[in-house]
Amino acid sequence: MKKFLCTLIALMTIVINTNAYDFEKFSVSGGAELVANYNFRGVNLGGLSLQPWGEISSYGFAAGFWGSVGSMPYATDGFKTGNYELDLYVSYTTPLDIFTIKATHFYYFDGSPYFSYANDGSSSTQTEIEGTFRWEGLSVGVATQVGGGDCYSLYNAYHSDATHNGDPLHKMWSTYLYIIYDWAITDNWNWKNEVGMSPNKSSYTYFNYNEATGDVTHANYAFNNISSTVTYNHCFKDFVNVYFLAGVTFNLFDVSYDKFKYGKNFEWNVGVGIVL
Repeated sequence: MKKFLCTLIALMTIVINTNAYDFEKFSVSGGAELVANYNFRGVNLGGLSLQPWGEISSYGFAAGFWGSVGSMPYATDGFKTGNYELDLYVSYTTPLDIFTIKATHFYYFDGSPYFSYANDGSSSTQTEIEGTFRWEGLSVGVATQVGGGDCYSLYNAYHSDATHNGDPLHKMWSTYLYIIYDWAITDNWNWKNEVGMSPNKSSYTYFNYNEATGDVTHANYAFNNISSTVTYNHCFKDFVNVYFLAGVTFNLFDVSYDKFKYGKNFEWNVGVGIVL
């Protein structure tokens, strides 16, 4: 916890101090969001969470961080603190905002080195490459994990033994395909809808988790995210934007193996955020 907060404060200090200068060729932004549930691509990763971020960009290039600190997922551990994440990313967006390529490194404070690329089940750290095409309010993209803890065994997907029951861990190349339509209803109201799926055996396609043995079963694909979110934005003095959000997420893949269960394959979300 102490290590996470120190790192986060250092990053936020860099963003705040940089924002105090007048760079003609650089744009600096930052903010934070408080949400009732942390849902990532149809997968519940946490309950009540505070999620700060910061970014610096120039001529289409950008670099930044995104963090989350809060409770564990309601579906697994109820309301318990200790769920931390700190991601770093770099990206490039073409003129007219038509295409973006982005590399993100995810870190979950599991005790492994920050840039750990071991594929033996000892680390949950992951690195992902993502590409997104945009046309007006429509976005179509694909994201693939290229390094880190992205492996499975026929017997156990998250076992530290690389030859669990004689079966080596296999690289999954977990992939997520998505279509997003962002509709600016008015200057203040926005409605975002997303449909996403994983076309291969991946971190999005495991089910039937056995807590006693740690064994899981994987499917070959998953329609794991149908979500809809409405956001209201209000700008103060042209440089501080406060917004409120409300949304719902369904994981249809998970429903096919388990009935609707709040916090597992269906959940609502509300939140408030600020952008500087």
